[in-house]
Amino acid sequence: MPPTQSYEPSTLRVEPRMIPALRAAFADALTLLQTHLTRMDENGRLPGPWLGDADSNGLYAHYQGWVMGGDGGPFSAAQAYAQRLKDVHDQLKASEDAYRQAEGDNAALWGRA
Repeated sequence: MPPTQSYEPSTLRVEPRMIPALRAAFADALTLLQTHLTRMDENGRLPGPWLGDADSNGLYAHYQGWVMGGDGGPFSAAQAYAQRLKDVHDQLKASEDAYRQAEGDNAALWGRA
Protein backbone atom coordinates (compact mmCIF):
# COMPACT_ATOMS: atom_id res chain seq x y z
CA MET A 1 0.00 0.00 0.00
CA PRO A 2 1.44 3.44 -0.91
CA PRO A 3 2.24 5.78 1.96
CA THR A 4 -0.45 8.28 2.82
CA GLN A 5 0.31 11.94 3.07
CA SER A 6 -1.39 14.17 5.58
CA TYR A 7 -1.81 17.90 5.42
CA GLU A 8 -2.30 20.49 8.09
CA PRO A 9 -5.81 21.91 8.20
CA SER A 10 -6.12 25.25 6.50
CA THR A 11 -8.61 28.07 6.54
CA LEU A 12 -10.45 29.17 3.45
CA ARG A 13 -11.52 32.81 3.56
CA VAL A 14 -14.34 33.72 1.21
CA GLU A 15 -16.26 36.92 0.68
CA PRO A 16 -19.84 36.25 1.84
CA ARG A 17 -21.25 37.18 -1.57
CA MET A 18 -19.12 34.42 -3.16
CA ILE A 19 -20.36 31.60 -0.92
CA PRO A 20 -23.32 30.60 -3.13
CA ALA A 21 -21.13 30.27 -6.23
CA LEU A 22 -18.46 28.35 -4.33
CA ARG A 23 -21.08 26.06 -2.80
CA ALA A 24 -22.55 25.45 -6.27
CA ALA A 25 -19.10 24.53 -7.62
CA PHE A 26 -18.66 21.95 -4.84
CA ALA A 27 -22.18 20.62 -5.50
CA ASP A 28 -21.40 20.27 -9.22
CA ALA A 29 -18.13 18.46 -8.49
CA LEU A 30 -19.89 16.13 -6.06
CA THR A 31 -22.64 15.36 -8.58
CA LEU A 32 -20.08 14.54 -11.26
CA LEU A 33 -18.02 12.38 -8.90
CA GLN A 34 -21.12 10.55 -7.65
CA THR A 35 -22.03 9.72 -11.26
CA HIS A 36 -18.62 8.13 -11.76
CA LEU A 37 -18.73 6.34 -8.41
CA THR A 38 -22.10 4.85 -9.26
CA ARG A 39 -20.83 3.73 -12.66
CA MET A 40 -17.69 2.27 -11.09
CA ASP A 41 -19.71 0.45 -8.41
CA GLU A 42 -22.04 -1.03 -11.03
CA ASN A 43 -19.46 -1.88 -13.70
CA GLY A 44 -16.10 -1.96 -11.96
CA ARG A 45 -16.57 -5.19 -10.10
CA LEU A 46 -15.50 -8.34 -11.87
CA PRO A 47 -18.09 -11.12 -11.96
CA GLY A 48 -15.45 -13.70 -11.16
CA PRO A 49 -12.09 -15.10 -12.20
CA TRP A 50 -12.15 -15.22 -15.99
CA LEU A 51 -10.19 -18.44 -16.56
CA GLY A 52 -10.59 -20.23 -13.27
CA ASP A 53 -6.85 -20.90 -13.02
CA ALA A 54 -4.57 -19.87 -10.16
CA ASP A 55 -3.38 -16.69 -11.91
CA SER A 56 -6.84 -15.35 -12.73
CA ASN A 57 -8.06 -16.33 -9.25
CA GLY A 58 -5.21 -14.38 -7.70
CA LEU A 59 -5.67 -11.36 -9.93
CA TYR A 60 -9.41 -11.41 -9.32
CA ALA A 61 -8.92 -11.49 -5.55
CA HIS A 62 -6.31 -8.73 -5.70
CA TYR A 63 -8.46 -6.50 -7.91
CA GLN A 64 -11.63 -6.99 -5.88
CA GLY A 65 -9.77 -6.52 -2.59
CA TRP A 66 -7.52 -3.62 -3.55
CA VAL A 67 -9.28 -1.64 -6.29
CA MET A 68 -12.93 -2.13 -5.34
CA GLY A 69 -12.67 -3.02 -1.67
CA GLY A 70 -10.42 -2.41 1.24
CA ASP A 71 -9.45 0.84 2.83
CA GLY A 72 -6.95 2.84 0.87
CA GLY A 73 -7.83 1.42 -2.53
CA PRO A 74 -8.89 3.64 -5.41
CA PHE A 75 -12.63 3.12 -5.00
CA SER A 76 -12.63 3.81 -1.26
CA ALA A 77 -10.34 6.83 -1.83
CA ALA A 78 -12.82 8.24 -4.36
CA GLN A 79 -15.67 7.62 -1.90
CA ALA A 80 -13.72 9.41 0.85
CA TYR A 81 -13.09 12.32 -1.53
CA ALA A 82 -16.82 12.52 -2.26
CA GLN A 83 -17.50 12.68 1.47
CA ARG A 84 -14.99 15.52 1.86
CA LEU A 85 -16.68 17.43 -0.99
CA LYS A 86 -20.02 16.93 0.75
CA ASP A 87 -18.59 18.08 4.08
CA VAL A 88 -17.22 21.27 2.52
CA HIS A 89 -20.49 21.89 0.69
CA ASP A 90 -22.48 21.42 3.91
CA GLN A 91 -20.13 23.71 5.86
CA LEU A 92 -20.45 26.40 3.19
CA LYS A 93 -24.24 26.06 3.38
CA ALA A 94 -24.12 26.45 7.17
CA SER A 95 -21.88 29.51 6.83
CA GLU A 96 -24.20 31.01 4.24
CA ASP A 97 -27.23 30.40 6.45
CA ALA A 98 -25.47 31.92 9.48
CA TYR A 99 -24.42 34.96 7.45
CA ARG A 100 -27.94 35.47 6.10
CA GLN A 101 -29.36 35.14 9.61
CA ALA A 102 -26.88 37.67 11.02
CA GLU A 103 -27.53 40.09 8.17
CA GLY A 104 -31.27 39.69 8.64
CA ASP A 105 -30.90 40.40 12.37
CA ASN A 106 -28.74 43.44 11.61
CA ALA A 107 -31.21 44.76 9.06
CA ALA A 108 -34.03 44.32 11.56
CA LEU A 109 -32.06 46.21 14.23
CA TRP A 110 -31.25 49.06 11.86
CA GLY A 111 -34.86 49.24 10.76
CA ARG A 112 -35.95 49.83 14.37
CA ALA A 113 -33.45 52.61 15.05
